Amino acid sequence: MRSCHPITFVVCGLAVALLTGCGQSQGEFVPVSGKVTVKGKPQANLIVSFLPVADGEEAVVASSGLTDDEGNFTLKTSGAEGTEGAMIGPHQVRIRNRIVLGAEDATVPEKSSTVRLPAKATDGSMTVEVPPEGLDDLQFDL
Repeated sequence: MRSCHPITFVVCGLAVALLTGCGQSQGEFVPVSGKVTVKGKPQANLIVSFLPVADGEEAVVASSGLTDDEGNFTLKTSGAEGTEGAMIGPHQVRIRNRIVLGAEDATVPEKSSTVRLPAKATDGSMTVEVPPEGLDDLQFDL
């Protein structure tokens, strides 16, 4: 009886893994941007956070962006690598004031926001579905 060499099993296993994939891929990120207004006026220095709704054991990565003077924001993941965009799928959205401590000592002072936000901005009740093509015209009217 002839037996197969152990290396044959390794090569066959690698070929199957390459052809079929090694499991689910990590979440895909797509561009997401928009505008925040409070009582109809653009609001600067708000942090817009997208928190993916976890589906089982899938790894999720949150994204956030800071509004500029016109209320515009672009999402990016946190961390050193900072991928631009948000994961495809459902997200809880939270919007909060940016609070900078010790800004008076900075060479270029960073600004905080003190605008009063409604409960829906921070309680996680706002949701957004991020499609595969991304979003570039989100509007949050608070």
